[in-house]
Amino acid sequence: MTKFKPLVVLMVLSLLSLGSIAEDRLKPFVLAASSAGDFDVIAQDTQGAIAAAGYDIIGTYVPYAGAMVIVFTSDRLQQAAGKTELGAFGSVLRASVTAIDGEVQVGFVNPVYLANAYRLEDDLADEREKLIAALGFNIDFGSKRGKTAKSLRRYNYMLGMEHFDDVYALGSYDSQAAAVAGVDAALAANAVGVKPVYRLELPDIDAVIYGVSMQAVSEDNTFYDDAYQMSVVDFKALRSTAYLPYEILVQNGEVQALHMRFRMAVHFPDLSMMGKHSFMTLMASPKAIQKALAAAVSPES
Repeated sequence: MTKFKPLVVLMVLSLLSLGSIAEDRLKPFVLAASSAGDFDVIAQDTQGAIAAAGYDIIGTYVPYAGAMVIVFTSDRLQQAAGKTELGAFGSVLRASVTAIDGEVQVGFVNPVYLANAYRLEDDLADEREKLIAALGFNIDFGSKRGKTAKSLRRYNYMLGMEHFDDVYALGSYDSQAAAVAGVDAALAANAVGVKPVYRLELPDIDAVIYGVSMQAVSEDNTFYDDAYQMSVVDFKALRSTAYLPYEILVQNGEVQALHMRFRMAVHFPDLSMMGKHSFMTLMASPKAIQKALAAAVSPES
């Protein structure tokens, strides 16, 4: 029997390898189309296609020239998001239109990737197919190898970095009504350059999710600026503009946001730790974002 042991080991390893290959690997973004054309026309057509697919467009954001993010939701997304703790972060999806190298890329965040990263009960596979039918499909991108659903549900970039539920605690109020009123007022008037892109009420779970733009008010605030962050991380040929905008959740009187070291890492899982385009370049950003968001949701800011 001993002479067959190496063969048995080889067979077992081969089966394990095949199982690993067979396991679906997910990537954070989908490139729907890339073509020459007028940016404004393509952006308008993209919004029309999203609306025609049955989604409600709740906001658009132009973070810099040649880039637009379209934020949308549906009853289906909101119901799925309401079933899990912090699931409200998954109540919206984002598409992008980006001009680069003489072409216009249309992309969207992969609903299946996001559903697993945000630990939803539903994998939103039907939402992915609906968006592909509406916008088209070219390739999944954003990670060379991709992530399994299992690894996404417990994802952190590396030991010591945050998971999905290690959120920024931005403020606390005596009631949900007071929290919403306070955040509404602060976002409209804060002096730190954080402004609302959209506001979505989720009455079934008594929550409100906001999308916010972050634009530095001085050179000292660069590290939380959207355009600066994207200049560091979104440098490859296929652009991940749909990473933006950042979300703030108000629920049970608590004001929270996903930690940047989770949110950015899960959207850019191949980002290196060192170098020009790396987390090290943005080392000051997690604290800067936390400070800016906290100031933006405080009526005293």
